[in-house]
Amino acid sequence: MVFKTSGFRMLLMGGIEALTDDLRYHEARREAERRLKEEFSERNFLSLLSLLLTVGDMKATARYLRLWRDLKGDYPESFTSYLALFYMRTLDVENLVRVLPKLRYGERAIVYLNVFADPLSAWKLSEREENPFLREKVRYDIGTIMGMPYPLPSPKSEFERLVLDVSKSLRYLTSGKMEEGLRLVDGVVDRAVNSGVVIPIISIKARALLLRGKLSEIHLLRLATESLGLKKESERLKIYEYFLGGEVEINTERLDRRLKVDLDLSRRAKRRMLPPEETSPHFGIEAFWWYVSKVRSGSPYLSFSGRLRLMRGLEEVRLPRRRALVLLAFVRLKGYRFARENARIIFPESRKPQRRVAEYMRYVREYLNVPMDVRIARRFQTFLKEEGEEWAGFLREHVLNV
Repeated sequence: MVFKTSGFRMLLMGGIEALTDDLRYHEARREAERRLKEEFSERNFLSLLSLLLTVGDMKATARYLRLWRDLKGDYPESFTSYLALFYMRTLDVENLVRVLPKLRYGERAIVYLNVFADPLSAWKLSEREENPFLREKVRYDIGTIMGMPYPLPSPKSEFERLVLDVSKSLRYLTSGKMEEGLRLVDGVVDRAVNSGVVIPIISIKARALLLRGKLSEIHLLRLATESLGLKKESERLKIYEYFLGGEVEINTERLDRRLKVDLDLSRRAKRRMLPPEETSPHFGIEAFWWYVSKVRSGSPYLSFSGRLRLMRGLEEVRLPRRRALVLLAFVRLKGYRFARENARIIFPESRKPQRRVAEYMRYVREYLNVPMDVRIARRFQTFLKEEGEEWAGFLREHVLNV
């Protein structure tokens, strides 16, 4: 069957859903339903369950699970991963807790990370996972949530490559590499749509739409999730709508812990939001919302994530001189006196570098109080990592070695 996916692989995808009208899905579903009608066996039921969960149809999944209960009674052990994914997506935390002890350690780590918002417990659970790819992928995601670097595992299949690109795009958007992140999101969605098998559009596409301020598209995406019974994603999309000014009603009693963290941060992001504190266990989530607040307000900020950039919204502000941007970085980080004392680093080819500092101040004067993402770049270890000139190495030495 075209859409057969193991419960382990689907749970590994976390919040990624598939929404498609691809003809192959309809053909595959009719074939799976025909086989189940002919023989109501565990094997045929799992084939259909796998298909429905892969495309994100929670309402149909619920109907068939009720049918199994009516005809067969209790669910067999082979259903456990599938049930966990179903409970996660439908915000049925009570039943999710009930099946939690039956999951493998890596799967439990996913639940603790994405439902209970407990990355520390998720990390401890991941240490006991025997599957190398699952263990390393979960740890990479934990690192994104906590704001710490962790190497991306090497994919061995197109499925794993797709999963890792989703995780990588989220890390880019969380650590301030907006242009790269949005470009990767668009590419992943295109690849997934073309594959017709697993379409990871909701979790990552929603974040891209939030950053781009596409309120109407978020609303339409939410209607699609509601029609399929994807309660977790529909509630997440409500939070995004709320942030962008949409009229929505959010019932906090329905939210799991992870969604409550997002709701709290969205409220903070509507006001003046500071970069996350180093001690925050949700450093990465807070960093993402800090960027969202800056992008949507349109206020400029100075970014040190990878490259040195002065940003307004999703666009880079181009100063008349590149060295003016370098000067701004020196002044914002260490003050005007520091910039004058190290003028030769900023203007290595100038005979009178201190005079250049005074002259170039006219280009940067209006940006002397812009916020910076230096704390985020330092935490993710991306601080000026893509800048190779002497001034960048000098700043790395004075900012990172403190």
